[in-house]
Amino acid sequence: MSSEKQRKITMPKGGWCRKRIKERAENKVFALLFFVVGVIMLVNFIVPLAAGGSALTDISPVIAAAVIGLIVFGVGGYIGYCSLHDTFVPAQSRIARSIRSQLEYPDSAPPVDELFEMVDKDIDENGEWFGRAAVGDEWLFGDEASLLSRVRVVFGLKAIQHHRSHGSRTYNRTIRLYVMDDRHQIQETRLYEYNDLDELLEYLQQRLPDALFRPYSEFGKYKKMTDREWYALEQEYIARKQQREKEYETQQNA
Repeated sequence: MSSEKQRKITMPKGGWCRKRIKERAENKVFALLFFVVGVIMLVNFIVPLAAGGSALTDISPVIAAAVIGLIVFGVGGYIGYCSLHDTFVPAQSRIARSIRSQLEYPDSAPPVDELFEMVDKDIDENGEWFGRAAVGDEWLFGDEASLLSRVRVVFGLKAIQHHRSHGSRTYNRTIRLYVMDDRHQIQETRLYEYNDLDELLEYLQQRLPDALFRPYSEFGKYKKMTDREWYALEQEYIARKQQREKEYETQQNA
């Protein structure tokens, strides 16, 4: 594994968790763009409707503009709300909620500054970085945070979506890490490079020898597991862990 991917990075002022919130707040630019496009599409609906008469001889494009406008406007509103919410209410931010969910008693979690400090300290002192994700001694840090000791199943997603528009072809890459913990909760992290995901998965397999690493095609299967099925999976995890520890102890005593 390249040393570049496992480099140490100086922690920014305010810590890694607050930096991740700041990155999310920068989505306000995209929210504004969606708002503008949504307004334009809605205007294309309202003006012909108000004009009436001959302007409505072909109403299909007008209805399409209204539907698309509402969808785009709604997406912009959601992105803007999430960005502002995380900025002004960090205790309810995505990263804070994920940290809290990993504690033994989430309802009795300490204040948000202490939550952030426990993750920031681990990543600052022990973090190995893979693009936007880092692995410390105790925490996996990305768009959300996971306690390594709670990780049960890991998935990597690499997908390309092709689009054709006005004779030209464009594509979007989707690169994600998905983690399911012992409580059947899902944590997700967005990455930018295929190599980051590949090397992160390789590193996690070394750090989490008892967890399952499955292709993304099986994500839905594990997500839909019943409580009984997930309990059985947890028992299998415990059995693997005990067997590995027993074998290690035998080797040490040989």
